[in-house]
This record gives sequence, C-alpha cells and structure tokens, in this order.
Amino acid sequence: MAPAFFACPSGGGAQPRRQDRRRIIAAIQNAVPIWNDFFFPLVLIISDNLKTLPQGLTVFVGEFTTDWGCCSPG
Repeated sequence: MAPAFFACPSGGGAQPRRQDRRRIIAAIQNAVPIWNDFFFPLVLIISDNLKTLPQGLTVFVGEFTTDWGCCSPG
C-alpha cells in the first residue's frame, strides 16, 4: 500500500491540489513582469546601440539565421 503522502484526498487525482494551484498562480504572476521587462524594450527601442545585453543578443542571434521553410520548394 502507498504511503499517506502519495494518496490523493479526492480519490481520482484528476484535480490539482490547492497548493499546486497556488504555485501555478504565483509562477504566472512572477513571470509576467519579467516577460514585460524583456519584450517592451525589445519592441520600443529601435537603435541597436541603446539595447541592453539580452535584447542585443536576441537580435544578434536572429540576424544571421536562414528561414529554410520559405526557401524550400512546395
């Protein structure tokens, strides 16, 4: 028989527990400002000289890639 901490109180285990829901909500609430702090300057700052290091690296990596999907026939 499984230990008590592995057993699901609802029986089926289909519903996430309240603690899991709270962690998911906290993760989303923490991720949104980080997302905004990265993408707003990336969109709004036009000059490459004024961009911060993460935005500059994003532009640099994307600058020298080839879109093979549009180059292939079909």
